[in-house]
Amino acid sequence: MNMTSLVDYILSLFRSEDAARSFVAAPGQAMTNAGLINVSPAEFSSAAASALPFLDLGAGDPIGGVQQAVADQHGLALASDGAACRPGLLPRMPEPS
Repeated sequence: MNMTSLVDYILSLFRSEDAARSFVAAPGQAMTNAGLINVSPAEFSSAAASALPFLDLGAGDPIGGVQQAVADQHGLALASDGAACRPGLLPRMPEPS
């Protein structure tokens, strides 16, 4: 795994809304599409800490932490199924019967 490529990819998520939307909706698929295959959570966490030293990922899932930060940066919402939605276009909940 080329750590520089991973750091560059993480930074690109904050510059490109299209990349961000793909990552927020399906991080594994977005990373595979970017040529980042078999990235371990430890590698991702290390790259995220290098790219975004101000971001506190805590002890939890580093991909989830970056997903949330990227969604916040671009004003995307995380839907209940993890997919990204445009602001104001969240899925409507069915009316109670």
